[in-house]
Amino acid sequence: MLSLSQMVPILATALTLLAMTIFKADFSLLQAFIYVSIINSLRLALGHIPFCLRAISEAANACSRLKQTSTDKEESKQTTRYGTTYKGHNEKRTENNGELSEDRLLFAAEESDDEGDVVLTLHDITMSLCQGQLVGVCGAVGSGKSSLIQAILGMMVKESGTLAINQSQKIAYVAQQAWIMNATVRENILFGKPFNLKRYKQVIEACSLSMDLEQLPAGDQTEIGERGVNLSGGQKQRVSLARAVYSDTELVLLDDPLSAVDAHVGQHIFTHCITGLLKNKTVLFVTHQLQHIICSFCNWSFTFIISFLNKCDYILMMKDGRIFQEGTHEELMEDKTGEYYSLIKFVCKTSERKEYKHTDLSSKTKQLAPNDTFDRVVFWDYVKAAGGCGSAMIVAIFIVLYSFGMTFVNYWISVWLEANFSIYLKSTFNQYKKMFSKLLSSPLSFFDVTPSGQVMNRFSKDIDEVETSIHYSLDSTCRFLAQVIGSAVLISIAVPYFLISILPALIILNSFFSSIHFLKPYIWNEN
Repeated sequence: MLSLSQMVPILATALTLLAMTIFKADFSLLQAFIYVSIINSLRLALGHIPFCLRAISEAANACSRLKQTSTDKEESKQTTRYGTTYKGHNEKRTENNGELSEDRLLFAAEESDDEGDVVLTLHDITMSLCQGQLVGVCGAVGSGKSSLIQAILGMMVKESGTLAINQSQKIAYVAQQAWIMNATVRENILFGKPFNLKRYKQVIEACSLSMDLEQLPAGDQTEIGERGVNLSGGQKQRVSLARAVYSDTELVLLDDPLSAVDAHVGQHIFTHCITGLLKNKTVLFVTHQLQHIICSFCNWSFTFIISFLNKCDYILMMKDGRIFQEGTHEELMEDKTGEYYSLIKFVCKTSERKEYKHTDLSSKTKQLAPNDTFDRVVFWDYVKAAGGCGSAMIVAIFIVLYSFGMTFVNYWISVWLEANFSIYLKSTFNQYKKMFSKLLSSPLSFFDVTPSGQVMNRFSKDIDEVETSIHYSLDSTCRFLAQVIGSAVLISIAVPYFLISILPALIILNSFFSSIHFLKPYIWNEN
């Protein structure tokens, strides 16, 4: 079947010559031949117009997206990747006031709120992290705990002050929302590092992943789906933590790493991982969960007590974007009027009332259940208030007419589409139907390891290529092959000696196609 774009020049030529003949226009045979030659020369160009229009539309959309990205205003004040770095492993860094001096300083930050109407997330920050320290950061929601980590990583705009990190030290970061690659569990943990069996087993055990790996179909070789779709929230968080621990970096930033795990799992990770494998590392431990800051100070009876911050070497109490209190656990607990003491006391009282609220929940649910039932009397009163049965019947008739109209439109569209005959559309539809049937018959494990973008690409981009490229190539091949055969026949009739050259040409052509068929696997492998 010839495409419409290829039939237009032929029909235009025939209709033009027919019109000129009917109206007896004064034209010679030479003029007619020239006219036909011009139309034939335009045939190939006209055939590419639909594809060119489509390419122009796609290019315009791509340019608009690139323009939006390239014209975005850049921030004038930006930190480097890890803030401002300084060289030297054992350099001594002293503050201007001479009060702070550390021999193995890894990080120092100072911020001041002197920028006028600029809204500052962090301000009046003066702190240091020394090598081998475990520093805990606590505070209410929105106090600036996560912002502090982002500032260390250079992900925030620094308005004033200085921020420095030893350039020779590497940083490992565990985000509050775990980042997972579409790869195996082992590849997510190694993250490009060489595989060390002893170190790997220690990390797996410390992060409480041993039992989880045993339950996975292929152990640590199990393919993790897009964004860790086949892992629970706690498993993703522990895999992210294991990646940071296995990296063996000197500075580890933990942004609430225990928020998605159970209490006993959190206790295991804190004991064997944070204070175990990371014992000699510099760790900044940020916690948002209340149960993660309960300490042995509490004497009230409740289900489970986790002693986290009292095991930290140093504690920072954040409030309103600044460090409100700092010191060791014992020092902060001695201040009975401080925010830290009040927070610990509040958590203990909350935990004391937790069991009572839980047991009282079921009885309240049972009392509320009968009142939530929809009564038929209420519905009938609503109908009578709206105008009675007459109004209800009119509304019902219009609803039926609306439904019939929508159904009839869909039916008429289906009849209209079936009235057209097209080999290409039928072929594409059958392929799409077969792919969709195979997709519905796939096991759930297929969707766990296959990214959704890859599936959508098969049903959109690939089907579009089949629909547009194959039929165009097939149409062009058939037309050009017919032209070659027709030209060869005409030339052979006019010049019989031309038949002698056809056989060698066919042999050369066969060798060419055989070479392409032989080299195709190697070409695909290289690509």
